[in-house]
Amino acid sequence: MWVCPKCGRSFKNVDQSHYCGKPPATIEEYIAAQPEEAQDYLRQINAAIKASIPEAR
Repeated sequence: MWVCPKCGRSFKNVDQSHYCGKPPATIEEYIAAQPEEAQDYLRQINAAIKASIPEAR
């Protein structure tokens, strides 16, 4: 087990990627926290999901 020194959460894999802070409250907040080169793709995916499943949250 690996324990993150920042947040104290335990993980099976050493140095596992995870989010230590407060989880984003919205999808837009999540996208804004991602690397800039990924944001456009994430917005396109989000728009496609909204168009095909408008009631999804």
